[in-house]
Amino acid sequence: MAENEKKIFRFTCPICQTRLKVAEDIPEFACLNCGTQLIVIKEGEGAKVEPSASAVAKLSPAELELAQVNRELKEKDDGYGIGCSVATLGVTLIACVAVLLANVFQNQVMFWVAIISALVILGIIMFVFLTTSSRDTAPLIRHRDRLQAEIELLQQRQADENGGNTGETQGANA
Repeated sequence: MAENEKKIFRFTCPICQTRLKVAEDIPEFACLNCGTQLIVIKEGEGAKVEPSASAVAKLSPAELELAQVNRELKEKDDGYGIGCSVATLGVTLIACVAVLLANVFQNQVMFWVAIISALVILGIIMFVFLTTSSRDTAPLIRHRDRLQAEIELLQQRQADENGGNTGETQGANA
């Protein structure tokens, strides 16, 4: 990286889950989607974002709970993703060694056994990780969906109230 090039951090808004790109020298910014004021907390070479104290004070209990649920979902997804990746790489490595040995010994049966075994094991790994991941994250996803619906309903009510107040003010001024 050249001296004048800035490092770009990739974040996910903890409130609305919008993916964001931010230059390393920006300590605070607003989410492009929901407008939440976020602060950058540097951790070694990386960084994370959290809502600022003033943003947290403005959030409803449902929005704060939604942020927590989103964090838990991300942690679970990351854990399953890493586990699945490691298992897949292990099976692939073993299959490559078996195929190499089959090639060295010019044994076509060994070659096909290695390929078919690897595909079956990879299929089992994918099935196990998907079903386990779904079982563990499904309650969080349902909770997140309920919170999002509650937040949208509250925002709609606030918009309706603000719209109603504007009309009354205009009528009084006429």
